Amino acid sequence: MLPEHVIIVLIWLVTVGLVVFAIPRNRIREAWVSLH
Repeated sequence: MLPEHVIIVLIWLVTVGLVVFAIPRNRIREAWVSLH
């Protein structure tokens, strides 16, 4: 089993990664809609 702090860091990285990837996609969609 992994130590607790390792699991917490992994969960934190996944959460941050999802947010970082989600924001640009929303921005791109808004720009795409505004252009068309």
